[in-house]
Amino acid sequence: MKRRVLLSEAFASSVGNHGDAWRELQRKIENGIDINGYLSKGIRDWTLRDMLLDQCKIYHFHLRKDADGGIGREIVFAIVDEQNFFAVCLGDHHTMYDRNDLVTLAETSWPGRLFKLKDAGPSNAVIDRAMFKEFAHRQVTAGINLIEPAVLTDAQGNVRSLHNPQGSAIVGVDLSQSVHVKVPLNAYLDYCNELRSIETIVSGLHRRGWSLSLRFSADSGRRAYVAWAEPLGGSKTDPTFILRYRDKGKARFPLAAKYL
Repeated sequence: MKRRVLLSEAFASSVGNHGDAWRELQRKIENGIDINGYLSKGIRDWTLRDMLLDQCKIYHFHLRKDADGGIGREIVFAIVDEQNFFAVCLGDHHTMYDRNDLVTLAETSWPGRLFKLKDAGPSNAVIDRAMFKEFAHRQVTAGINLIEPAVLTDAQGNVRSLHNPQGSAIVGVDLSQSVHVKVPLNAYLDYCNELRSIETIVSGLHRRGWSLSLRFSADSGRRAYVAWAEPLGGSKTDPTFILRYRDKGKARFPLAAKYL
């Protein structure tokens, strides 16, 4: 989707020698060109957690990429919604553990637009940078919910804390008897909504007298689910129908549109 790019003062002043690379990435953002390739290569493993994203809604995009994903030391930290790309700062892999500083910078740059905040309490001091880094790297803790994931000083100078959940609470999901994963709650809810959408379509076909089973696969090239009907007594090689991820710009299947 095409998005307006908004820069914090810290980001604008730190681009420096990386202006050409940033302008190319900005051009793609503003023209709605897919920028998933600038994300870390680890995104291919969907069981890995990104605590900065899960807890604080802050993405990190590499400034450069190759055929396999983001490369290089320079990283763009940003918050993204459907209309805007808020470029918070340009940093490196060490910056992603400074989540208090990143949240403070984002909040003071765009007061009241990005986070749900509450008054800070004494417990906020418990989760410092070192502990956050340890949580992020240990598989056993990477999927935990931090009740107060970040402390910040707002635009008025008040000490506040990031309210959780605000779109990134974690939930456990049993894929089988032996496989248990932790995923963002909004991703799981999208999955449930999408599954219900597909089941509704299949039920409608059955009500029309289609006595068949349907086999689905995801076609990333066409950005669609492809369905095959498998009637009794024979097989069908051509797709029966195609379910688009998006229809006239509107996401019909949000899980596929956002996570596949």
